[in-house]
Amino acid sequence: MRFLSILLLVAAAAAIAPAAASAATTIPVQGFLTGNDDDTPVQGEVTLTVRLHRSADDVDPPLYERQEKVAVSSGLFTVWLGTADQPLDAALFRANPGVHLGIVVNGEELTPRLPLGTSPYAAVAAEAQHATLADTARTAEALDDKAAAAFAKATHRHPWSELDGVPAGLSDGDQMPQFNGTFHSVDIIREGVASRAIGDADRRICFLSGVRLAGINGAQEDGRCELQIANAKWVLIATLKSTDVGVVECTAACFTW
Repeated sequence: MRFLSILLLVAAAAAIAPAAASAATTIPVQGFLTGNDDDTPVQGEVTLTVRLHRSADDVDPPLYERQEKVAVSSGLFTVWLGTADQPLDAALFRANPGVHLGIVVNGEELTPRLPLGTSPYAAVAAEAQHATLADTARTAEALDDKAAAAFAKATHRHPWSELDGVPAGLSDGDQMPQFNGTFHSVDIIREGVASRAIGDADRRICFLSGVRLAGINGAQEDGRCELQIANAKWVLIATLKSTDVGVVECTAACFTW
């Protein structure tokens, strides 16, 4: 059996559209088969295998292979590269620019193999266009549809006079603020809570600088130190839960500017 001619078609709606949606495609192949002894068109069912090879004489396993029973009418047949369930990945053509089509009819490979030409590569172009449009859409969404000119450059600068909330001493741009530190303590020797306000929270930062627990027989949690902000003031708190006599001594350091 031999083929008289074969035509590779890429239907715009059926083949290219899936590529744009999922980077995969189906490609119809149409051909005309005749008998070995004469030019009588084949009539009936044949077992047809389509293969995609890297080149006309490639001996490596094919890039793609599909076999099916095909009805041939007056020599004409149609077979598909890829199916709806298993579409052909368009990346195959992007990675292999010289793909050739091989056809096997009832176990006999027809020669020569045929170059695919430019038709299937339209799927690659559609895939690339889709990717570009998708990237553009994602970029527009990320920028809230604002033009690039609406955003400041990474190298832009502002003078001190345009900044809000600059601490005193920094407004002239060449001085560091002067920090003054003080220490405060509070202690308790019997069960209860002792607290002490140690300064306004505005322009003052405080942290625990010392914790001493002594003579506490209960759990470690029975004696503790805390530093809180209440009513815009820093408050140092010593707590002793044990009923035994003990000592909880808390020290805080505060800095103002």
